[in-house]
Amino acid sequence: MFHPALISHLLVDYPLKHLWQRDDSFDWRTANGKAIGVDIVTTYSDHCYTDSGLPHVEGCYSIGTAEKRRVFCPDRHARSTQLPMMINALASKPAATVSLTHRRNWMSFQLKTNPALVAGQRYYMFFNLASGGISASGRHVVRLHVESAYAKDVRIGVRRNAPFGRLVEETVFKP
Repeated sequence: MFHPALISHLLVDYPLKHLWQRDDSFDWRTANGKAIGVDIVTTYSDHCYTDSGLPHVEGCYSIGTAEKRRVFCPDRHARSTQLPMMINALASKPAATVSLTHRRNWMSFQLKTNPALVAGQRYYMFFNLASGGISASGRHVVRLHVESAYAKDVRIGVRRNAPFGRLVEETVFKP
């Protein structure tokens, strides 16, 4: 998804360049001991900075139709600046654990953000992965799409935990 460099919401401009496509990479040793190189291509949904539960008022930034409208959320936007760092942390430490939710997407979370979370909240990032084939240099390309991200004080139910690198391995070698 392409995001504009800047949006205007209630006469205030907000940058979105931090949610433009970005690339990270890491090396991983598979379960059978094979070393592989991985290039991650990350994209972000507008759900990272909009909310379907907010009212549409004159001058607000919104997307979608009247039946399915999402309105810009300053709190989600402020925390979304940390999403590239969260992806980079997974690439830097691919043994970090991610969790499969009951909605069949993966998640990671942070306990501290800027702006600060309310006591007991976590900042959740929900994403999915898809294989993008093999690059000209022989590295595995993985497309990571951040579907949504928000603060929540309820723990999300999980079906399974796995190291991020293992999840990538399963994605690129999926039968």
